[in-house]
Amino acid sequence: MRKKVEERREFNLEEAFALWKQNGKNGEYLKGRTTSECGDCEIWGFYAKEKKSEKQPDLTICKKLDNGKMEEICVLWETENKDKPGKHLYGRTSEKENIIAFYGNEENNRPYIKGYFQDNE
Repeated sequence: MRKKVEERREFNLEEAFALWKQNGKNGEYLKGRTTSECGDCEIWGFYAKEKKSEKQPDLTICKKLDNGKMEEICVLWETENKDKPGKHLYGRTSEKENIIAFYGNEENNRPYIKGYFQDNE
């Protein structure tokens, strides 16, 4: 049964990043950009190859620093919504901001994953 409209939690979503699938010599990874509000930088997403515990994220997003090293900026866990079919991702940035991300349709060059800051109102 659906809750009354005034009792439902509402979310304010602000776009944070977009990622597209890439194939490399070491397997599949994701590549994209943060939004201009987030510094408009190039980012990479890497899947956990072998999770040793549920606490380990499914996807880690990094950016490249000026010295060439990668810095982790976001970690995400995959989950399924009990009310709706399909999977999505949730997690947090290195600055402890909540992120929710959704899988998209890659047709017409659309992102594979789009992430948003999630603020409960």
